Amino acid sequence: MAIRLGEQSILIVEDQEGPRAALMMILRSFYRVDTAETACAALEIILERSLDLVIMDIGLPDYSGIELLRRVRASGRDVKVIVMS
Repeated sequence: MAIRLGEQSILIVEDQEGPRAALMMILRSFYRVDTAETACAALEIILERSLDLVIMDIGLPDYSGIELLRRVRASGRDVKVIVMS
């Protein structure tokens, strides 16, 4: 079964406007893209929605991307995660 363009969802977690906007501009032609500026906001989205991929910054204002990754894994959600710095 082939996945059609635009059917997969990506969450971008980045507190800085420039990198967040750049990633969104590149990816939105191919994926459904949501964004979050904080780890707390990202965790809410992750727990509420079905996502295929989360791209997250390691340095977030409320807690680190590593801690967010731990919480995502503890939630039992089956989502792929890319942590960037």
